[in-house]
Amino acid sequence: MSIETPVSTGERTSWNLFRRYPLDVLWRFFATPGAAQVWLTCLLAATLAGAFFPQAPLRVDNDPTAYHRWLATIVPQYGSWGDWLSRLGLLNLRSALWYRGLWALAALSLLVMGVEQLGPRWRAWRGLSSRDPLSPLLHDVSETELRSTTSPDEVAEAVSASLRGKGYRLRTGLSPEGVMRLYAEKHGLAWVAPVVLHAGLLLVLLGAVVNQHWSWREGPFSLAAGETHPLAHAGGQVLRLDASWVEGTRVGSAGYFRSVLTLEGPEGGSRTVALRRNVPVLHDGILIHQVGSGPAVRVSASDPSGSPIALEPLGSSGGAQHEILLLLREGQNELWIGAPSRGIALHMSRHDSTRDAFQGEPVLRLRAYRGDESEPVVDQPLEGSTLFDVDGATYRLTVESYASILVVRSPGLVLPVVGSLLALVGCCLVGIPSPRCVWLDISGRRRNGSRVLVTTGGRRMGFWAGPLVDDLRRTVEVPSRRS
Repeated sequence: MSIETPVSTGERTSWNLFRRYPLDVLWRFFATPGAAQVWLTCLLAATLAGAFFPQAPLRVDNDPTAYHRWLATIVPQYGSWGDWLSRLGLLNLRSALWYRGLWALAALSLLVMGVEQLGPRWRAWRGLSSRDPLSPLLHDVSETELRSTTSPDEVAEAVSASLRGKGYRLRTGLSPEGVMRLYAEKHGLAWVAPVVLHAGLLLVLLGAVVNQHWSWREGPFSLAAGETHPLAHAGGQVLRLDASWVEGTRVGSAGYFRSVLTLEGPEGGSRTVALRRNVPVLHDGILIHQVGSGPAVRVSASDPSGSPIALEPLGSSGGAQHEILLLLREGQNELWIGAPSRGIALHMSRHDSTRDAFQGEPVLRLRAYRGDESEPVVDQPLEGSTLFDVDGATYRLTVESYASILVVRSPGLVLPVVGSLLALVGCCLVGIPSPRCVWLDISGRRRNGSRVLVTTGGRRMGFWAGPLVDDLRRTVEVPSRRS
């Protein structure tokens, strides 16, 4: 393929070029590294800006009423700036049209740049002369004409041996004009770095788009042993906590929390899942996290005849029940339960005394108060199962462990992970030397000698192109003439 004739000065303006070749101009614009840097910088700036402001929860995305109710609680916190933050979409970046547009522009630029990196190399390796100075592969082009008194075959053999000795890979073929052509390439893997980097960034963007449209989460919600939680987004599956406990490995160890859950399918199938705190488990594309754990107290009471006594949690919502399960959450130090019909209040708090060894159960202290009396009628440590009587009524308290569970479905999670690894590899490969390409068109006859047109392409050609051409000139033993 011959070099295109440059357009005249009058036709070289951006507007004239855009009118004549609109798609080509747009392609060249998105192929420039500067365009991708602009989109990625804007995208990063918008993401960082959004990180400083609360974002609308996922549950209100499809509920305009809930969304406006949420906005009404957030906007007043920022005074006169609140309305502007809402209008600019900084409180709900996921749904902002301009933010999605930045993702699309960044992805398009990375895709076009990747194609531009692969295209010239593919054409060149097939033997076509890609000598476009705008090509990111060549960056710059120089031509030199050499003459030789030997035949084209002898010149080709001598030149091939010289280039192979310098570490070039050669490919022999014919140019579009039917002239013998040698294509030599060195540091050909330099194209791998930008392609891998762009592919990684594209996977990160694609993963974000996939997660935006097809991900969901439920929780965190707390479950004690035997309790269930239906997963509304998981096609009728139900999560049941079978057991939760704390394991300690040595005296004084803080231990670590473990749980065993059963995921029951809508058609009766089930699978047991063992969890460790902050170590998620993947099951059928669903990530199950145990994000917290703590003590739970199950309380029941009965009168002398054995009939259950109604109990009522104090200081929290919930009506009277015959059996109550209360969770002592992180940062919470006490629980209150009352038996109104008996005039008894039960107070459970964290016990401050130390223990000789870690037994795997939280240490609580139980106090029972009668009426308005300030002195407890019962004051004792609460561990395991405890049974005591007050005024003829029997109270049974059992200390259990609960687990806080977070269930997430993130179908695009693998894409950002793989993309980040590829981007890291691409950054590490940036140090590979730039590719050096040489085309040699050898024409002529045995009697009249040979004409060798040497075209070099690449970056920083002043360091290598001149010495290479001088060496080729000595190889063919002819003075040169610059074209």
